[in-house]
Amino acid sequence: GCLICSARDDGRYAVVDGQHRYNILKGAGYTHVPCMVFPLSVIAEALAFIGANRDRNIMSATALFWANIEARDPVALKIKQITENSGFFITKSLKGSGNGNPLEISAVGALNSIYTRSATGTLEETLSVMSVVWRNDSRRLKGTTLLAISEYIRSAKSKREYDRKKLVIALSKMDVPTFQEKLGQFCIMFGSGQKKGASTYSPQFIRTLIEAN
Repeated sequence: GCLICSARDDGRYAVVDGQHRYNILKGAGYTHVPCMVFPLSVIAEALAFIGANRDRNIMSATALFWANIEARDPVALKIKQITENSGFFITKSLKGSGNGNPLEISAVGALNSIYTRSATGTLEETLSVMSVVWRNDSRRLKGTTLLAISEYIRSAKSKREYDRKKLVIALSKMDVPTFQEKLGQFCIMFGSGQKKGASTYSPQFIRTLIEAN
């Protein structure tokens, strides 16, 4: 089919639907392709892009996040604001992984999950803890680690037992791979595997780390 494009005021055209076909044809040397062109604002372009790609299950969490930023989605804007206020930034790499920068977060799905499913302030506190723990290791910002720490924070706050200083000390006693390995072992021991068990068992796991200190 033809590409769906938006005609911008500066004379350029934006491909709204058909990016993969466009890249393939461009790589093959084509200079002209059939298009349907509509005059859309940047926000309308972003909304059309989301609508065209969401149901196909080919849109990465990162691409969806930045499309929502263009569309001025309040949740995406708030997550971006919290992340940047905490001293981090969200990757724009559509490959879903950062460049090893210890301040670059590629786990966009985890950020969204923490913000939308946890109590107010949980994402802020999670990133605040991460800003002082394992500071030079980009692996600290993997989704599983962020979710595990956020779940502990949420649980501890609900039980009025949260102590940031004790949490930071406990986490600082090991490096990132050791934390992730021990978390995985704990979840396998008590649950059904790391991915399914991290949210359920991470509060208990981190409590054992704190108690050991």
